[in-house]
Parts: sequence; structure tokens; C-alpha cells
Amino acid sequence: MSSIKCPNCGLVNFASAEECKRCKQTIEASAYPYWQGNNAVAPPQPDWSKLQTVPAADLADHGDRSHTVGNILFAIYLGLNVLGSPFALLALTWMISPETWELFTTSYSRLYLPTFAPLYYVMFWGIAIYLPASVILFVRLLQKSQTFLTWVVIYLLGQFVYSLIQGVLLWGVAGEMSGKHIPQMDAGATHMQGAIVSCVFCILITLIWFRYFTASKRARTVFAW
Repeated sequence: MSSIKCPNCGLVNFASAEECKRCKQTIEASAYPYWQGNNAVAPPQPDWSKLQTVPAADLADHGDRSHTVGNILFAIYLGLNVLGSPFALLALTWMISPETWELFTTSYSRLYLPTFAPLYYVMFWGIAIYLPASVILFVRLLQKSQTFLTWVVIYLLGQFVYSLIQGVLLWGVAGEMSGKHIPQMDAGATHMQGAIVSCVFCILITLIWFRYFTASKRARTVFAW
């Protein structure tokens, strides 16, 4: 811009002039928008509310993917299952001798218990299946494998069903023992009732772990890549 118009008399002066040559009016070059006077349209004001930003990383949830206290406790729980299952399997096979098996499973025997054989098979195959399953799940937990969350749900659901069936069969055997009205059988029925309490405890523990791994966001992010 090489000239400026005097706002008082209208004389065109040089842009560097501090006052009008005609009326001595002080000239101040007032700033004005470039679109005024040339039929231009004022640009729209930006809508800052629509500005997209990258969300901050949720460090509180993801952290460094280290195992939580719950994961460590579940690893201990699996380790106890792995260590205890072989002893439980050996004790089960050692306690049931061929003579005991024949007395409890032969229909014409005075000590016949119809529910005894199903209970034995459920316990035997339950321990035999959950021993390698616990080992595999333990390894996947330590490796922070993505498949752990899927397998742990299947594992816990299976354990829930297994403990429930075992508890029902124990209840049946305890009732059959009490119905014999034999002192030794009454003592065995008392032991069976204690085992039923253990099954109820296992069911509660299973439900707690199931809730933890399906609802805890922090526990699940450990296995997310």
C-alpha cells in the first residue's frame, strides 16, 4: 500500500506521512480486514469444537503389562492343582482295592452302593483331565498368551460343572451309606458330607475366578497385544 487517504479532508497522502499536507490532520494507518471494500466475503470462524485430537494413552489401565496380584494368586492356585492332582489320583486308586470295589459295586452285596461307581469314575477322570489342563493353562498364564483368556473361561466352566456333579454324587453316596445302618458306613457318610462342603467351596472359588477374568479390565489388558 503506497498511499493513505486523510479521514478529515480526503487528501491522498503518502503512506509514510504522519499528518495530512492540507489540513494537518494526524494520520494513523488503521488496520482493517482485507475483505472490506473489495466486495469479498468475510471468512467463516473456525469451529474449534470439531477439532480432532489423539486421545491420551490410558497408562492406568495398560501400564507395562505386568501381572496383577490376582494373576499371581491364580498362578499359585494352578500350581497347587498341578502338585496336588497326582497325589489325589494315587490316593484314589490306592484306597479302592479290588475287594472294596467288588463289595460296593456288586448288586447282590450287602454293602452295594449304586452311586459309588459313577462317583469313582467322575473323580478319576476329572483329576486325570484337569492335571494336564492346569499345566497348559499355567504355562499360558506365564507367557501372557492371548489365548489364555479363552482357555481360562473354558477351564473354569468345566471345573464348575465337575465340582457340581461330584457334589451331587457325594450326596448320593452319603445317603446310601447312612441307609445301611452300619457303624462303619455311618462314619463313611460323615466323611462324604465333609467332601460335599469342599465341593461347595470349590464352586465358590471357581465363580470368583470366573468373575475376575471376565470383568477385570486390568487383568485382561495383561494378555492384550
